[in-house]
Amino acid sequence: TTDIQLEHNHTLVTKLTWLEKGAGIYTAMLPLHKQGKNTFVSQVNNKANTPFAINVSALTGPTQVKTVELKASTNQLTVGSQTELTLTLTDQWDNGVEGITAKDITINDAHIKKNLTGLTWVPKGNGTYTAPTVVSIAGIHSLRATVNQIQSHNVLINALPSTNQSHIH
Repeated sequence: TTDIQLEHNHTLVTKLTWLEKGAGIYTAMLPLHKQGKNTFVSQVNNKANTPFAINVSALTGPTQVKTVELKASTNQLTVGSQTELTLTLTDQWDNGVEGITAKDITINDAHIKKNLTGLTWVPKGNGTYTAPTVVSIAGIHSLRATVNQIQSHNVLINALPSTNQSHIH
C-alpha cells in the first residue's frame, strides 16, 4: 500500500490508510469539506490513473448554518428610503448554505424593538441572500440577523428625518 499515491486538486494526500479489499482493489477514506469540484489522480508504481472528479454540493437547510453575516447596502439614508440587506450564511467549513427561506431568518431592529416583517429574501447563490427594506422611522437602527439560533453582528443604519413632505407622517 505504500506504492499508492493520491493527488487531490494537484496536491499529494498524505497519511491515507489504504485497505486491501482483494483482487487488487484498495480503498481509503477521505472526507471532503469544501464544496465544488474535487479532482483526484491515483498513482501506483509511478503509473498515473485517469483523473476523476467528484462534485461536492452545498449543504442545505437552517440546521447547517454555523455563521451568519449581515450587511446593508447603505448605512445612512433618509426616512422612507430603501436599503438592501445582504445575508451570508456558511457551514462549519465556511461553505455557503443553500435552501434557506424567509421563515428561517429573523431580523431584529433594536431601535423599534421588534422584528422586521414582510422581507422577501432572494437566494443569490453560495449562501448569499438579499432583501430590500424601507426604513420608515428616523433614528439609528441596530439590526441583527438570526438563523438557527446563531446571530450576526449588529449592523447600524442611521435614518435621517425626511425633508420631503410626502414622507412625513
